[in-house]
Amino acid sequence: MYWIAVFFFYSFLGWLIDSGYRSWYDRRWIAGNALKPIPLAPIYGVGVVLVLLLEPILHSWPIIIQWAAYGALLATLEGLSGPIVTRIWGRPLWKYSEDNSFRGYTDLWHAAIWGMLAMLVIWFVHPFVFSAWR
Repeated sequence: MYWIAVFFFYSFLGWLIDSGYRSWYDRRWIAGNALKPIPLAPIYGVGVVLVLLLEPILHSWPIIIQWAAYGALLATLEGLSGPIVTRIWGRPLWKYSEDNSFRGYTDLWHAAIWGMLAMLVIWFVHPFVFSAWR
């Protein structure tokens, strides 16, 4: 039950952040979602579950290595799931510039961001939100 709650919480939180970013960027409301009308972005839930499962292994490693490992993990998830999601929905749900990207679905810049966000989730968000759960 715990991992299901984690998945749905971070899928919703990811949807909120993604929708907020898209809306701010376009200056109008844009729901970052393929599961309309459900406010979930499952890739974020899957990503956080993977990060939290890997955290016990990496927690004693140097911070820079943790950051790189989480960034690589999440960029791989993004790069592999992008073409799958595009095939399922018939359109890409995200697309980066073709310059310096992996088929437009992920790049080093976003890998660095994903690594930083993973560290923030591990250190601040998850302990605060789920402190009473375990």
